[in-house]
Amino acid sequence: MRAIRPDILDATIVAAVERGLATHPTEGRMANFLADLGLAAAPEVDLVRAAYFDRMAEGSAVMADAPETLAQLAGRFRLAIVTNGPSELQRRKIERFGLAERVDWIVISGEVGVEKPDRAIFDHVRGLTGVAAERTAHIGDSLVTDVAGANAAGVLSIWVRNALVRSVPDRAALVPHATIGHVRELVE
Repeated sequence: MRAIRPDILDATIVAAVERGLATHPTEGRMANFLADLGLAAAPEVDLVRAAYFDRMAEGSAVMADAPETLAQLAGRFRLAIVTNGPSELQRRKIERFGLAERVDWIVISGEVGVEKPDRAIFDHVRGLTGVAAERTAHIGDSLVTDVAGANAAGVLSIWVRNALVRSVPDRAALVPHATIGHVRELVE
């Protein structure tokens, strides 16, 4: 940020970051951040957006053993990555971890215009794969987006337990069909 606009006060940047983080990514996080910094000129916006996506991609992590697990499941199952977020960022992360060559499809909410937990994204994936709902499983670590979305779409929901979640809420939409502690359990 400093290299792009050295004149913006640190306090302004901190406030913009805090507001941005409090905003859901698909509800204008980047737009709010840029507006709070007073950035409207295309060259500056493009530079900030690129720096943001670079930093987010570099700072992301993939679940341990996820690439190897996908490799073991490939050929036995039709595999798709279904992820929420802007296309540019999600594609960078997928490329960084070498996941694209391990799956048959990549579905990114920013490209299809709908995000998990909306059942439409699950229906979209099923349309691509040609697999009926009752023969489809969705594996994810979020009760709110992955489990609730899979349940709403009528597909098997497999929750990868998240250490931050102490217990599953007593709401039918958030109760997974199965729970695993790690993705490698899918092949064990």
